[in-house]
Amino acid sequence: MRYVGRFVSFAGMTLDDIRQMRQRGEHDAARVELAALARTHPDDALIQFETASVHDFLGREREAVPYYLAALRLGLPEREYRAAHVGLGSSYRTVGDYAAARRILEEGLARYPQAAEVRAFLAMTLYNQGDAQAAVAMLLELACDVSADPTLNDYERAIRFYAKNLDLCWD
Repeated sequence: MRYVGRFVSFAGMTLDDIRQMRQRGEHDAARVELAALARTHPDDALIQFETASVHDFLGREREAVPYYLAALRLGLPEREYRAAHVGLGSSYRTVGDYAAARRILEEGLARYPQAAEVRAFLAMTLYNQGDAQAAVAMLLELACDVSADPTLNDYERAIRFYAKNLDLCWD
C-alpha cells in the first residue's frame, strides 16, 4: 500500500488536507476532493475508504458502496478494515439490500467476534430481514457485554438466559 499523504487532488490537496476539511465540517467540499483523488488513485485503499466514508456520512450510501468494496478488496489497516465492514454493511442495509448487509456484517463479526458496532448493525439487519427474535437476542447479549450499569449487571445472568430463550414461559 502506498503512502497516501503524497497524493494530491486536482486542487492540490493531500489526503491529510482533506481530513482537516472534514474536521472543520466541510464534508461536501471534502467529498468532491476525495472523489477526484479516488479517480486518480484507484489502487489506494485508504483513499477509497475515506471517499466511501464521506459519502456515507453525507447520506449518499448508494454512492459509498463501490468505494467500500474497492477499499476492502485492496486491503486496509485493521482499524479501517473493521470500520469498512460496518460502513459497507450499514450502507447496504440503508439501501435495502439486507442479504448483502448481513453477509458483510457476518464476515466482519467472524473476524472481530467482540466488535460491538458490528453486532449492533447486524442486529438491525436481522430485524430488517424479519428475524426479530435473533435481533433482540443479539442486542440483549450486547447490552450485557458493554454495560457499565450496575443495575443491569445485577440481572446479567437472567438476561443472557432469556436472550437464548425469548419465548420461554413458566407455567
